[in-house]
Amino acid sequence: MQKKTLIVITPREILTEAIRSMLGNEPVVVKGFRTISGASNLLAGSFEGAVLVDGQNYDEAYRAVLEVGKRYRAVFVYQRLSIRDYQALASVGLFTIIQESAPLENWKGVLLDTLSTSDRLGNNFELDLTCRLTPRESEIALLVARGYSNRMIATTCNISVGTVKVHITHIFDKLACNGRTELMRCWPKS
Repeated sequence: MQKKTLIVITPREILTEAIRSMLGNEPVVVKGFRTISGASNLLAGSFEGAVLVDGQNYDEAYRAVLEVGKRYRAVFVYQRLSIRDYQALASVGLFTIIQESAPLENWKGVLLDTLSTSDRLGNNFELDLTCRLTPRESEIALLVARGYSNRMIATTCNISVGTVKVHITHIFDKLACNGRTELMRCWPKS
């Protein structure tokens, strides 16, 4: 099997080394760059592989998304994104998103899947708003998105209205959401 290239754009060299170590037995060449401008010569050409963008520096990461997202498969690593940020990334296209705190096995799987499909362009954006929520919070977020009041949610879930309020506060905090209206607009209704 021919080796593919994974370009890692991150100010954190330790992240590049961790990925290099994780993929050590795979047919992948990992090339690390601290900034998008450092990788620009390689990105301007043509290579078989994918790009990983570290979202630690959001402005730099967003520039990388705009530059890379239309040409190559990519993985965007984030610590915390608002629903608005998810939508901005979704509009660009070819991104898979992984939370920084996800287990290493998940990282490896996402990276290998992205590399294996790098020759087939198309929308690879995966939006999983539930990844940071507990199962109960996901259930309540769905009910909020469907327009349920706190009292209706409490009755449906057989919990108190106060508990519903606590769950909704946690949901808004975890998703960096500004309120029910924003959650209703962005959360899948089914």
